[in-house]
Amino acid sequence: DNVITWLKLTQDTLDSAKQSNLKLNKIELTLLQSYVLSAIGSNDAQPALKSHIRAFSDYLASYKPRGSVGLRGLPNGTQWYQSKLNYFSGEVHSPLEWVTLLNEKIKVSEHVVFDSKLSTSHQTSFVVKYLSDEKLIEGLDWQSAYLDLPAMASNMNMSDKDNTLMLAMMESDIGIHYHAWTLPQAKVNLMKRLEISQEEAQYLVEDILLYPGQSFSFIQQLM
Repeated sequence: DNVITWLKLTQDTLDSAKQSNLKLNKIELTLLQSYVLSAIGSNDAQPALKSHIRAFSDYLASYKPRGSVGLRGLPNGTQWYQSKLNYFSGEVHSPLEWVTLLNEKIKVSEHVVFDSKLSTSHQTSFVVKYLSDEKLIEGLDWQSAYLDLPAMASNMNMSDKDNTLMLAMMESDIGIHYHAWTLPQAKVNLMKRLEISQEEAQYLVEDILLYPGQSFSFIQQLM
């Protein structure tokens, strides 16, 4: 019953959001579809429940995502993104001002090959996982797993690899959410900066889309 209620509520929410031009981007849609398809394939679900899940899957198959994947594609998305940057960085700079500051740092950053193992799940963000060895500091934001990411990042002993990674993440974050980069553009940028595979770049781009601005938690360490 709870699942059926959730399916109906989610579909109603998506329908009402469409009226305000608040549509999912194609990555959010694809991830939602994959969760639904895995539920259909599960042996745990009862036949009656599976029919409801299939109906929702059909609804998603006909859903048209928004054109621009970043926050800029949403009404008031630019202002929303600015508030994310302000929160995670602890400073107030426009995205264009951040681009200038980041470019200065990228020019003099060490060239380091990224070699960390990446998760395949987006249940928690890349930044939350990256800080998992640090002392936990409670926060208020559910997308940050109720952790104060900027405070935790400020305590991290950052290596050249950490610096290079986070500069590339921040650069791509602004590219996606402010400059309306396409997914291929964002992937190519990360592959070039970090010498990572297409699959690794895809994962990081998806994470930046789902958790805007979180990489800016590290900005105080880099400036």
